[in-house]
Amino acid sequence: MTNKKYLGIITVSPVQSYIEQAEEVKDLYKGSKIISNIIQNIINKLKDKINVIYPNTEKIENITVNNIPNKIVFTIENGKFDKSTFKNIENNYLNEVINSNELVKEELKEILKLTYILVPYENEENYKEIYSKAVYYLDGIKKYTPIKQIEKNNELYNKKGTRSSNNCVICGERIATKLKSEGKYQLCEICNIKREYEVHDELNNISLSDYALYSNFEKKDIQDFKDSLKDKNKNNSNKFDIQCVFPETIDNLPKESKEQTFQKKCRNEFLDHMRKKGYEVKEDSELCRYYAMIMFDGDNMGKIISGNSSILKDEYRKGVNLKEFQKKLSKAQSEFGANVSTGILPYGNAVYSGGDDFLGFVGLKYLKEAIEQIEENHYTGINEKLSNYLNKNEKITKSYSIVIAHHKTPLKKVLRIGRESLALCKNREDSKDGMCITYITGSGNLNRVFLKNKNYKDIFKLIYHLNNGLSSKFITNLEVEFPKFFDMGNTSLTDVEYPKISQMTNYELKRLIGRSLSNLNNSDDKELIKMEIYTLLNNYIDKNSNNRKISIENLANLVYIADKLKKYYKEDDTNNNNNENQRGE
Repeated sequence: MTNKKYLGIITVSPVQSYIEQAEEVKDLYKGSKIISNIIQNIINKLKDKINVIYPNTEKIENITVNNIPNKIVFTIENGKFDKSTFKNIENNYLNEVINSNELVKEELKEILKLTYILVPYENEENYKEIYSKAVYYLDGIKKYTPIKQIEKNNELYNKKGTRSSNNCVICGERIATKLKSEGKYQLCEICNIKREYEVHDELNNISLSDYALYSNFEKKDIQDFKDSLKDKNKNNSNKFDIQCVFPETIDNLPKESKEQTFQKKCRNEFLDHMRKKGYEVKEDSELCRYYAMIMFDGDNMGKIISGNSSILKDEYRKGVNLKEFQKKLSKAQSEFGANVSTGILPYGNAVYSGGDDFLGFVGLKYLKEAIEQIEENHYTGINEKLSNYLNKNEKITKSYSIVIAHHKTPLKKVLRIGRESLALCKNREDSKDGMCITYITGSGNLNRVFLKNKNYKDIFKLIYHLNNGLSSKFITNLEVEFPKFFDMGNTSLTDVEYPKISQMTNYELKRLIGRSLSNLNNSDDKELIKMEIYTLLNNYIDKNSNNRKISIENLANLVYIADKLKKYYKEDDTNNNNNENQRGE
């Protein structure tokens, strides 16, 4: 390799499935931290030999979360590198990150597989072509690399008293050998590494119940109580479970047991602590039991990074300055990811925030605020900074999946539904740039509404009207009158029927909204508000003139979810900003 130039790519994958094999929130944080540390460790070992293009390696201020992607793109010049260096990285990339025996490391290498490619690289003029080749070859290696079979009947899994006939409660795939605590749950060696991995103390003790309670109490006040309790009970084997703030959790503990007595005592202290902070805690029913999980993923990022997207100016699509664009994009993504993760800290946490993908949790009361700051940061931190590389009126977009779930709903289920909703959102329209909000009901039913990102405030405008005179019963009446149009997939109309039914649904929607505003006395105001609500809601009746189909399902779900959220936004003034310009329009 002497005196040659190469373009290289290193990846560790699959990361998403590894991170999201999680039973508790801290498993997510720790899985993400492990991936970031692996990539950072590889970069540190190679930094004197390679020129990193992606990810950004400049120091970013205010990083509060894992924001390093799982791919490294780089060039090697002047023969600084040879195959033995790569082989050493391949054999030892876990050593400084994972503290475990060799057998477990070998198994983890099969789960988080390191793959790399080097392609001869002559000049900047053919950079795009070489980059595309490298990606193509790398995908081929990933696809056809045989999986090494690790013997399961070895001493690691046969130690007397440790082997379980049940699978690990987190991944459900490997044999459980580790007791979680007091024999309650069992973990495999791989998931136990994640569970025991060191992270910041706050993230090590956070749960979905915390995020639900952020709608009632400030995050810092909850953490203050946890810190005070930890000091007070440091010699006590029992630990306060934040779920026990909800009385139904205590009721499910063994009656009059030490555990129940301890948790009751801590709950009373928690409520006293909050009252002293100035909170009014009257009824248990006022405690919020739901939270919001936010994921987003950049649209068409593979095409954009490789210079194959029509949103890029010709010089970058032709590849002449593609490497320059990749560096600028990587830096912008790093800064954007850091700003987003810092922005939601007062009312939630980011699990990872790499710039083109994100996973985090917030209190339900702060969902609007979280989306607002993400959108603002994306506009200023991505599209504004990269405007010189993009064609006029073009922008880099992303798709959201927001899941609203009960704090007792299994995390794995919430993550699975979130991923499914994200895929549905991306496939709904070719232009993508959309949002899917999914509400998981207590019985496990799913209500999904699809919006364009530029219209995300529609749901909060509807909430405003529901809190100021509009009754949600109108949608029930609309469903009763047009039951077969709830699901567009089941009803196809004739050429004659379609325009008539379309006109009827418009008329009935307008009429039923008017009836639902019966408590408004001023007729002029009522008519104005009726038309305002009608204009907003009519956009959510799906009409496909080509297939002659009409569906009110998306509209019904919009109203259902807004009705569920309205109590958290009683003082919201979204409707006062109806005429404000939306970013990117």
